[in-house]
Amino acid sequence: MNRFYAYLLTTSVLFSFVSNYSQFVENKGQVLDMSENYVPQVEYFYGCENTAVFFEHDKVVYTFITPEAIDESLYASNVSALDSVKKHRMATYTRMDMLFHGSNSNVEIVGQEREAGDIHYYLNKRNGIRDVGSFQNVVYKDLYEGIDVKFYQHSSGLKYDFILSSNANIEDIQLEFQGAESVTLEDGTLKISTKYRDLEESIPLSFIDGDQGNEVEVSYSLDDDGILRFSTEAQGYESLTIDPVLEWATYYNATAATTAALDYVSSHLDASGNYFVYGQVYSAANNYPVVNPGGAYTSVYSSSSDLYIAKFNASRALVWATYLGGSSGDNTYGSEQITSYGNTLHVVGERISAGAPFTNGGGYYNTTTNKVFWARFNLTTGAIQHLTTLGGGYDPSIAVGSSGQVAIIMDAYDFSSPPIMARGGAYNQAANGGFKDMYLFLTNTSYAQVWGTFLGGPASQENFMCRFDNSDNIFFIGESSWSTTNSTVANEHITTLAGAYNDNSHNGGTDVLLGKFTSGGALVWNTFYGGDVSDARQGQQGGYAKLLIDPTTQELLMFWNTTSSNLPTMNGGGGAYYKTVPTHTSFNGGSSFSSYAAYYARFTSAGALSHASYYYNTTNGDLIHDVTFGGCNKLYIIGRSDPSTFSPITLSGGFNLSTGGQVNLMQMDRSTLDGEWLSQLSIDNGYGPTVDGRTDNPRVYAASEG
Repeated sequence: MNRFYAYLLTTSVLFSFVSNYSQFVENKGQVLDMSENYVPQVEYFYGCENTAVFFEHDKVVYTFITPEAIDESLYASNVSALDSVKKHRMATYTRMDMLFHGSNSNVEIVGQEREAGDIHYYLNKRNGIRDVGSFQNVVYKDLYEGIDVKFYQHSSGLKYDFILSSNANIEDIQLEFQGAESVTLEDGTLKISTKYRDLEESIPLSFIDGDQGNEVEVSYSLDDDGILRFSTEAQGYESLTIDPVLEWATYYNATAATTAALDYVSSHLDASGNYFVYGQVYSAANNYPVVNPGGAYTSVYSSSSDLYIAKFNASRALVWATYLGGSSGDNTYGSEQITSYGNTLHVVGERISAGAPFTNGGGYYNTTTNKVFWARFNLTTGAIQHLTTLGGGYDPSIAVGSSGQVAIIMDAYDFSSPPIMARGGAYNQAANGGFKDMYLFLTNTSYAQVWGTFLGGPASQENFMCRFDNSDNIFFIGESSWSTTNSTVANEHITTLAGAYNDNSHNGGTDVLLGKFTSGGALVWNTFYGGDVSDARQGQQGGYAKLLIDPTTQELLMFWNTTSSNLPTMNGGGGAYYKTVPTHTSFNGGSSFSSYAAYYARFTSAGALSHASYYYNTTNGDLIHDVTFGGCNKLYIIGRSDPSTFSPITLSGGFNLSTGGQVNLMQMDRSTLDGEWLSQLSIDNGYGPTVDGRTDNPRVYAASEG
């Protein structure tokens, strides 16, 4: 009889050495079923957020945990009550077994690459279980004659490879997914549906003799009994590795030969795994694919530029794609230009022209053309629901809070006339203080405006983005200059926060500006953070300053590009990625690619600096373009570096590339900031690469203008 297995560590778990999450842990008695009975048939287990995996001789058991949904808005003013509700909420467990039909009865499961240190468990109903080992991977030895299967942690989550020796028969491999509601093969993708979660696996990359460049074709088939089998015509090899690594990669071009380009690309991955690409196209791109456009397509293409949005579903099929624009130039620039909430897709941009499909779908609405715009689409169908302008401004970015309220942030002048609206108890500034200032626009959940304010002084503030935390506080980050004749700490509205990082001195040509509004709009923190030259200067090499808020700990992470040599560095300890000032001679405050390095810092939820490091790989210029959280406690950073001196951080069985282009992707552990994987993506001179991921699923997408 199948039984659910769960961690029942009811007293404490003690680590004698800090270990990564998501490792393979041997079972010495700490794994119990739901009746708290020991399950000795489980030899190793693996945990990743709301998924646990148990390894037995003839099967692998997957359990998916779906916690009871909580409306956190009901506890907005009572954090302790919310914590109590979360602690006692129910959860639904779903089980699926991957059965190895016809496997050897004497198979040996071996943990490999043991982690330093041991884990000790102290349980109420068992004696203390000590010296439990954790491993980077587990291997089933001779699962079938001459066939091993290796499970390991990969950037896409838990992964397995079948490794066949020369005398093995690939047709011996027979997999059944017991407990799945359906198992199908669609367009070369294996789709496994369970009651609460769907899994997908593409036809694998397979290679012989350990050489990933020596690929061979391996096919899936699914028989009438739901048994998955493999086949290949490859012969004469010493070893064959069936290795599903790279899930999807494609060029996206116009439908006819042209010099078309999709620029200022933004990526977005929604909670269901749908992937969206958004950017700006030009007149040569008037034959980009238009698929089920839902009424947003502008049939008369403009003479200069339009916006373009494309949606791919979780199987990477193109679902809908549309132009968005009017009769003259339409532009999109900004840090975070696309996001979603529920079944609504939100995009913003810098200019929308006359003739665009203005639509009043409720909430704030204005049709003054050639201004910053905000559009809402039905995420499923692509139908446009709302299109409005917000007055003049530059580089808008958008964020949606947990309750559905919308914040749009940009920089603007007085004469830009963005919609000003005072809010009781909030920071209110009706006019900008000099040059461009930060401007913030906020709606309620019905999209009606509830607040609109400038924030800034005589100097210039530009290139902002904002994010909501779990309590709907609004954090912002951008770039600030300083007027040597007119700026003061007071008129630039620098605001200190007790216990937080506070810097009242502007240190160079441009500094980062970091701050916080409460959920009610009060300004509680506004600080400079910078060095002696250029920080987060979007107009030079690199891009906008980026801000992330850890969804679990509420810690802040900020990233930008710099030529400053005296930024604070702080080693927060553990295995965190940490580097001090670059030593290469090109790092000298100039404006070329080779003059730059990147930088990142982490703050506690209270704003105290806990870790700060330069970020670079080569000796000749490094840039961060985008960052995101992914599944299994991971952080992803996409950027560019000099390929001639690139040094990868390889991940066993992963996509590891040391040459071929400038664009690279880094994986870190979100909790420890340990650098786990760094690879080039074979994109040369890619501009504006973006990355997005899901925190509940190990799925990450990246795009680049190549």
